[in-house]
Amino acid sequence: MKFHDLHIHTHLSLCSEDPGATVANYLCRARELGLEVLGFTDHMWDVANVPLPSPNPWYRQQDFARAMSIRREIPRDSGIKVLVGVETEFAQGVVGISPQAASELDFVLVPHSHIHMLDFVRERSVVSPRDVAAHMLKTFEDLVSRDIATIVAHPFFPLSMHTGENLVQIYRYLPDGALEHAFGLAQEHRAAVEVNLSIFEGNIQAPLYQDTYLRMLSIAKRMGCKFSIGSDSHSIQAFDETYRAGMFEDAVAILGLTDDNMVQLAL
Repeated sequence: MKFHDLHIHTHLSLCSEDPGATVANYLCRARELGLEVLGFTDHMWDVANVPLPSPNPWYRQQDFARAMSIRREIPRDSGIKVLVGVETEFAQGVVGISPQAASELDFVLVPHSHIHMLDFVRERSVVSPRDVAAHMLKTFEDLVSRDIATIVAHPFFPLSMHTGENLVQIYRYLPDGALEHAFGLAQEHRAAVEVNLSIFEGNIQAPLYQDTYLRMLSIAKRMGCKFSIGSDSHSIQAFDETYRAGMFEDAVAILGLTDDNMVQLAL
């Protein structure tokens, strides 16, 4: 299996606080670490073609032109396969990228679990574990059915509500049958599932993940979904720490992933 990372943010993402998070610096570290494929996925909303469903100054500043300026940083020959994607958003039933813009990219990464974005991704009334689980199931199935997401980023991982107790409570309302149906749709619509390494905070074997995130990913595998692996790095330091900790190898071993399980982009 090619050693890859298809979820990397550069200085072009407003949530990156590392001015050194450039393509050149990532490639330098990737060569030292032995990675073979890098996919850059800065945050983006295609404001010129897809109106924001509600005022969102954060995304308004990160349009398609800004995200595509990364191409000027990519060398012609780096010895590493470089892919250009974006991480857009799914909010209020709208995916933040037009088909035309998507066609100019190598892939499109779309999360459905940025529930920290109140009144944008999550309504304020969605608070209880049951409601959060129902929200994630509905939005996941809606998203994959639209045939625009190449990869669903950090699926079923409720950002801002992912403390140990909350995560366990939420997953009580995500039974195997419901997840099987959701991932059956993903497989049908060829939307790959991301193994997001940042979620595990350096310890994928922690008991917290056994009946929550790892159970979910195992069901996705059983339903025939393809996978990608991403560090979700926002800085060179985070990128370096993820791979020096052996997180990629741990994820592959624990989930039993092979080339047959991976999205074509990673091959």
